[in-house]
Amino acid sequence: MDEAATVPRRTRPKDRKQQILIHARDLIVEHGYPNITLADVAERVGITAGAIYRHFADKATLLDEVFTYNLSHLDAPLPPENDPDVLMDAAFERVGDHSYVAELWRWDRRYLPPESQQALRDKLNAWVQTFVDLVRRKRPELDDGQAKLIGWAMQSVLTAPNDAREALGREQLLRALKDMAGGLLAAELEPSGGPAVVVEPQVTVASIRERLLLAAIDQFGADGYDATSMSAIGAAVGVTGPNLYSHFESKAELFTFAFRRGVHAAWLKLGEVYAEASDPVDALHRMTRVHAALPKLWIQTRLPPLGGDDVLTVGRRAQADYVREWVHLLLLARPDLAKPVAYLRVLTAFAIADDLSRTPTVNGYERYEANLAAALFALLTA
Repeated sequence: MDEAATVPRRTRPKDRKQQILIHARDLIVEHGYPNITLADVAERVGITAGAIYRHFADKATLLDEVFTYNLSHLDAPLPPENDPDVLMDAAFERVGDHSYVAELWRWDRRYLPPESQQALRDKLNAWVQTFVDLVRRKRPELDDGQAKLIGWAMQSVLTAPNDAREALGREQLLRALKDMAGGLLAAELEPSGGPAVVVEPQVTVASIRERLLLAAIDQFGADGYDATSMSAIGAAVGVTGPNLYSHFESKAELFTFAFRRGVHAAWLKLGEVYAEASDPVDALHRMTRVHAALPKLWIQTRLPPLGGDDVLTVGRRAQADYVREWVHLLLLARPDLAKPVAYLRVLTAFAIADDLSRTPTVNGYERYEANLAAALFALLTA
């Protein structure tokens, strides 16, 4: 008898493509699309690099399908609903525990072809419109800018960061999300006003190094580390070539200084608030206004691999310390909250502020910052 005939043939699992998409998504969220290779994905899945090409022509095709697969809940808009709890139930059933979609959307959609980006934007707009419509029905007195701000913030609640979800069971998590959405719906807002006017500074800093640092903070905050180049930062202040690298040896060094500047600014503001506040509730109210006005939200920055673990370790520790301080303040203002719920609320508030800072249809109003601060305060204290 032929020996080969007695050896069972190895067959590929029917869900191999799904496995690749899931592991690729995790790697992209962890490290960023530019920092992974198809070989990395293959290693994570436990297959050869060549096996991936049976399913995906190249890395760009894989990214496109990662978005299609992991944002499939956007394929059909949510049905109209008048009860916010029922709407959150329906939305949570679609999104489930897929909080990673916010990370994908925030940092990696820029690497998709323009037509894929537009298709995703159209789907997201249709999805969020259900939230905006509910806000308009529940609070008909709100103007267009107010309704959009609350509707988009309610959508962001669904993708609260994973770190904050792990200590809560599914039912407890859903209840916490509904409470935050209810707080947003009750927020006391100011009239949105007209279009926000961008005022160009009339006086510039003399120090070239400082100007480069300020431009870096702006560009890293808006586009992330991978999509920002040294040449673009230099061009913003009219510095090129050797002059640029005489101030900062590399993009990694410039990012490190920019990140530290954000950390120091945030803690200085927190110290001022503690010195001036009359009680914890007042302090929390003041801090939401500070956070809404920060030029770039360093707390939500995806820290890049900069050639060693030290930068990542220090950066993440700084972020974690700042979050813990907010949780401490919230528990002083709301001692009845369980600590995991307070942690969830703080990280969700930060995520909302970051998401809306990247949503022109929401942040283009004159009173956007004041209304963002009011919405965050309402969410935290709901």
